[in-house]
Amino acid sequence: MFMRSNCLKLMVLAAMAMCVMASAVAQDYQLITSATKWRYSHQNLDFGTAWRAPAYDDTVAGWEGPGSILFGYETTPAEYSGPPAPIPPQTFKTMFVSPLTEVPFVTNYYFRTHFTVPNIAPNLMAIASLRTTNYIDDGCIYYINGVEIFRYNMPAGPVNAATWALGALTEGYSPILNETIIIRTNPIPANLIIGGDNVFAVELHNTTNTSSDEVFGMVMTLAIPEPIVIVTQPVGETNYLGSPNYTLSVAVTGTGPSYQWYSNNVRIAGAIFATNLVSTAQTNAGVNYYVVITNFLGKVTSDVARVSITTDKFPIQLLQAFAGPPAPPGAAGSNQVLVYFNKTIERDFAATNPGNYRVTVFGMTNVLQITLAQLAGNTVRLSTSSPFIRGTNYVLTVYDVTGTNLLAMVPNPGQIGISTISTNPPPIWTNLMTMSQGWTWNENNGNDSTGNSLGTSWLSAGYSEDNSWAAGNGIFYFSNLGFSPACTGGAGSTISQGVNAYYFRTTFDFPAGLPHSGNLRIRHFVDDGAIFYLNGTEISRYNMAAGPVSYATFASRNIGGPMCISNVIPIGNLLVTGLNHFQAEDHQSSTSPDPEVYFGMELDYTTNFTVLATNTSPVPPRVSIVEQSPTTEVISWATSQGGLNWGLEFNTDLKSTGWTILPNSSPYTNTVGPVRKFFRAVRK
Repeated sequence: MFMRSNCLKLMVLAAMAMCVMASAVAQDYQLITSATKWRYSHQNLDFGTAWRAPAYDDTVAGWEGPGSILFGYETTPAEYSGPPAPIPPQTFKTMFVSPLTEVPFVTNYYFRTHFTVPNIAPNLMAIASLRTTNYIDDGCIYYINGVEIFRYNMPAGPVNAATWALGALTEGYSPILNETIIIRTNPIPANLIIGGDNVFAVELHNTTNTSSDEVFGMVMTLAIPEPIVIVTQPVGETNYLGSPNYTLSVAVTGTGPSYQWYSNNVRIAGAIFATNLVSTAQTNAGVNYYVVITNFLGKVTSDVARVSITTDKFPIQLLQAFAGPPAPPGAAGSNQVLVYFNKTIERDFAATNPGNYRVTVFGMTNVLQITLAQLAGNTVRLSTSSPFIRGTNYVLTVYDVTGTNLLAMVPNPGQIGISTISTNPPPIWTNLMTMSQGWTWNENNGNDSTGNSLGTSWLSAGYSEDNSWAAGNGIFYFSNLGFSPACTGGAGSTISQGVNAYYFRTTFDFPAGLPHSGNLRIRHFVDDGAIFYLNGTEISRYNMAAGPVSYATFASRNIGGPMCISNVIPIGNLLVTGLNHFQAEDHQSSTSPDPEVYFGMELDYTTNFTVLATNTSPVPPRVSIVEQSPTTEVISWATSQGGLNWGLEFNTDLKSTGWTILPNSSPYTNTVGPVRKFFRAVRK
């Protein structure tokens, strides 16, 4: 019979009838980690109850160690190397023999370790919580400083070395066993957990003498609740009737925030989230909104945000114009241009009249005839008499288009440069690593298991990893806020909080027949900063300052949550056919524990290629004329718009080709005479 349970338990130590949930923001202290050393006994001995006491000597006969998790024997150890989060993957670092080979059968196993609690104010300790993540096969009882705090899958009452666990547990990972178990103790004895040295003791029990495995492992975090602090205030806005509903939002730090929104000092029923949706279905002269955020340490009130809903008096505006193909986000023919406005266009003659659109070659008089104008929402698809030519700059002029509020566009006419996209044939990318890549990682404060600094030795291909390194699969994370949606892939291995830097190592195979130089595309999901190495050579860094780094080096800034970043990096002869080594280090932005820690990446390779490029035509400068007197006027224009030099030319007849360039720069003073003149900006 194979018996194993992966159980996540939240043990809350509180002086009031409430619990601080694992998702709440708090200041966390890692008390027991995967690198913590334990003394242990698995020799079928009965130590009675004395072994639980803090002063007990666990160096006497029958005790072994130090060792670190996982302890025990498992017939299928691969089950522990990659179950779904939040159970952190582990490897067996302290192996026992199969219980089926021991005579007599071992029913009970003992474990003891010490942990240090920082000096924390008594009022905060009274509402602190202990969070533990545990591996148990089959039942266990926990003690802190000799006092029992929790038992799992064990009978009530006194126990000894012959006591069996209650029954066999589901083999393998079970979502049911991943539910949070909350234990309240009220009040907490003053001597249960103290500042300084404390002792944690665990006894592990098998369920029958036919059990083929036994497993124990745990990590523990002390969470100190924090008061609410508003970091982003809600911001008001004036919107127009019928526009998308407006979202007010507030961002806070602190433990267990609860939200309540108010409008004009009246509580809004059901508005109990960090965001509040304001309807734009009817007009108002302005409503004052604010939110009160509370936790058991107090409450704070946000700034007032005034939201006004008025009739739509905002003119429609041009946003973008793309010539195709390819013309994102919709497909366009080689003789088409997609024109985007900031709001829905009024479906009338002006919007669909080809005569209200004009496409010219930038800086020249060439005109592409518009043959068709098709309307869809806020988009117009224009078809021209000839295809667009790559490398040519085109300018679009639009006349008299209105929004559904019947206000003409501003300015009218409007001009915008037409964008074109060019690239050579898309390169073929070879995937080398995915987000769920298997890695080994070190979170031992920049040291190996003997306390020596990792330095740069961990970057060597031949580096020998000791038991300060654990194994798991990406995406690696710790989050009090719940796993954030990633670029690709999902939650993988959980890591500890409160460490300045985490170190990662992995390998990948590079196929034969590909050049050892080319381009690597790294897509990473990191919080806060990272440095990436290929075969021991740095190739890229993200949110990290230049220069040497160490465990104490912080990321350049707190990014406030992981972002999906993709970079293409030229690689010169760093790859080798076959096995390659990849290393990365993830740094936090300060010593204050971040509620989120993330590291995940995927890696692709391609040969050298020309990257995708977008060319947007500059728009000729507008010419403005201001009357200075009845006989003079001042003409102004931007002389270097779009990176080009612009001059002024005039003509006395628009039907004539006789334009004359003026030598003067902007502004130009023109004398008004009996002959009518026309002026325009021209590219020099």
